[in-house]
Amino acid sequence: MILKDKDVSNSSNTSIQAQFGAQHEKDVAFFLRRAYAENPNVFVINDFRFEHRGDVSQIDHLLIYKHGFILIESKSIHGEVRVNQSGEWSRSYKGHWKGMPSPVQQLELQQQALRKLLNDHAGEILPKKLFGLMQQSFGARRYENICAVSSSALLHRDTMPNRISSMVVKCEFLADSLKGITDIGAVTSFVKTLPDFSEEELKAICDFLMAQHQTMTSSVVTEPTPQAPNPLKLQAQAVPQTLNTTEAPPHSQPIETEPKIRGIACKKCGETQALSGNWGRYGYYVKCCNCDTNTAMKQLCPACRSSNTKISKRGVRYTSTCHDCQHQVVVFQGKEPVA
Repeated sequence: MILKDKDVSNSSNTSIQAQFGAQHEKDVAFFLRRAYAENPNVFVINDFRFEHRGDVSQIDHLLIYKHGFILIESKSIHGEVRVNQSGEWSRSYKGHWKGMPSPVQQLELQQQALRKLLNDHAGEILPKKLFGLMQQSFGARRYENICAVSSSALLHRDTMPNRISSMVVKCEFLADSLKGITDIGAVTSFVKTLPDFSEEELKAICDFLMAQHQTMTSSVVTEPTPQAPNPLKLQAQAVPQTLNTTEAPPHSQPIETEPKIRGIACKKCGETQALSGNWGRYGYYVKCCNCDTNTAMKQLCPACRSSNTKISKRGVRYTSTCHDCQHQVVVFQGKEPVA
């Protein structure tokens, strides 16, 4: 089942390399949709973004199934690819070899962030067992990483470490590789039974992850597009006008502008009103009075998308300041205490 499709970018200002990368992600999303659109036991989130403890992560494609999670990194590579025994990647283009960042290492970092996010919120997602005495965790679940590369890539698997080679597949073989993972529970030769999620737990996990993504995307404020000056309006402004004495005189000093109010929503239920501002171990957060969920106030800067932001509190007003572009926005306005 596809929970979220690939995001579509309409920008024509991106580089050729970025356009190839976006197209490759669309190709991978197509293969995933063809394999799992009608499958009620496997859930797919494309372009999954989340924030945890102030760090922002992005996973190209995330699969959730009864035994765990599969992270997929789409990598558009044209030419030859080599990986040495130290795990260092290099690629050739028109006969020239050049080093490149390791997508496998990138997947490892994304997986660590996902594990921390899920384990920190296990009490909100998974029910307790043994008569409500033992809280479940996500530690024993399966986490698999796959790097889906372009069909045109020439992979030198003979010199590639086996561990890395098993993670790298061409996108047209992606569905076959995934089937070997998601169907592992059907194999009866295992001595120990793999822990699995119930249907209710799978739904709770998917709802939680989608709420995390929606919190990231809904917190972004689209600034108005600057309009070109109107020549007629400028001409009219240039004509001296008589001051109307019945109107208040203009300010002799510039008016200090207040930061815009962006607002914040509960990451679980989307509530925007029944919230209270608090301080905790990981910084400022709002607590939802409806579902008792905590949502971090620290978000991406809505102006430049930087994660280098800081929350400051003044009275009942919480303001986010970006240290990269100095943009300020009010993320939460609490209620004044009653005298």
